[in-house]
Amino acid sequence: PEHPINTKVNVTKTLIHETTHASLNNIKNSRKEEVTCFIREVLHDNNGITPSEIKSIIKKVNFLYGELPWR
Repeated sequence: PEHPINTKVNVTKTLIHETTHASLNNIKNSRKEEVTCFIREVLHDNNGITPSEIKSIIKKVNFLYGELPWR
């Protein structure tokens, strides 16, 4: 079976995430930028995003990228 990381959906989300980083063109990465990237992943699959989804993304980013500054 195909590894879940290599599914078409996950590859597409990764491309959206990394393209967002490239389009923002910041010298240093930040948690704010990571939140933006994850929000764009969600928006690819949906017409909108709920406040609870945004809160969940912020928690995920704080967990995964706690060493990054917010801005």
